[in-house]
Amino acid sequence: MNEIKVTIYCLTYNHRDYIKDALDGFLKQKTTFGYKVLVFDDASTDGTSEILLDYQQKYPEIFQVYVSPVNTYGKPERRIVLNELYDKYLQGEYVALCEGDDAWIDCEKLQIQIDYMEKHPNCMMTTHAFKRIDYSIGKEKKVTFGENNRLLSPREIILLPNGNLATASLVMRKKVFLRNNGFPTCDVEDRPMQLNAIFYGDIYYINREMSLYRYMHEGSWTSHSAVNIENAFVHKIKFAEFLLEYDVYSKQRYSEWIWENILSYLYAAVMDLCMLENPRSVIYNRDFKENFNMEQVYEWMSGTHIMNTEELQHIKSFKKICIMGKGRYSQYIKDILKKNNIEYEGFLLSKKENECDHQTWSVAEYPHDERGTLVIVGISQVHEKEIVEILKKNNFTNVMTPLWFWRKTIEHESNY
Repeated sequence: MNEIKVTIYCLTYNHRDYIKDALDGFLKQKTTFGYKVLVFDDASTDGTSEILLDYQQKYPEIFQVYVSPVNTYGKPERRIVLNELYDKYLQGEYVALCEGDDAWIDCEKLQIQIDYMEKHPNCMMTTHAFKRIDYSIGKEKKVTFGENNRLLSPREIILLPNGNLATASLVMRKKVFLRNNGFPTCDVEDRPMQLNAIFYGDIYYINREMSLYRYMHEGSWTSHSAVNIENAFVHKIKFAEFLLEYDVYSKQRYSEWIWENILSYLYAAVMDLCMLENPRSVIYNRDFKENFNMEQVYEWMSGTHIMNTEELQHIKSFKKICIMGKGRYSQYIKDILKKNNIEYEGFLLSKKENECDHQTWSVAEYPHDERGTLVIVGISQVHEKEIVEILKKNNFTNVMTPLWFWRKTIEHESNY
């Protein structure tokens, strides 16, 4: 028990109503090895700090509490302070995470996760099933990633088809937690750690419910983002920028999935923009590293785009105009064309549907001259590769993609 194998890292701010659950969950762990707890309290004002210091006084051999004199959220000095704490207090080969409003509900959690990682050197991180309490609807459920223990694929970690891994479920090797100096920075911590883990090796899932995740409760990051649309928008753009930098860092190992994830953030960010009173000021007044031609996409989706003379002449120079797609995004295209008094022939679909009206054709059965037709794509860029291949295969060479974001990693051919 004298050997410290793992440090539990707990970040907390104004979690008075929940922090004891987290701290007691740490104390109840049954292990064959020693562990320490490092708590960073970001200048709580609700009594959280006093609770933490009381636990440190009762269990000085386990708890190391640092109470920041000022709140550091979103400030560059936070990283400086944390790095100093890590250098001084992170002990052992592993780091386990649990934020102050979450909790561990299985006394064997640490032992189970560390045992697996000790036997599998290529495993960089372990995770597990968890209980999620949604305070917005007052319900709880078990969240799993399958019925069996298994390795999670890089694609799953990047695209999150079953949702994000719970922060309180993560145990990782210290190098994954710390990251090296070349790893890009981000305004959140859990996703970057997961991406760092797959860069070095495997992530293993254990189908046992061992932690509690509180969602949308008062004061949480999730509830704050839900009511502050501008902050939610900024987070999405910043994370898309981080993903671009990670793609370079990882030497484009996962480019296809990374770009798909970037697009999901960007389209969600534009939806946020459409709800803001002054979206242009948000776009221009924030220090975004990449603009992704955000303003153009926003204007088309919000119906505020005004075509200039050159754009009008280009579109009207074609004998026929078609919109590709018949969903939500094609409606944005339809509205803008109508607003600019531009007539279109109809809609193109990637494949034939049973109930197609006379103005709708599959790409393969289009009855007019493909090369004399302008196709304006009204389908999200998530399906970019498929759309480009279908149009090329069927001889459509004049294509506009006004709802697509600038893509740094691909050189488009012709007008695609």
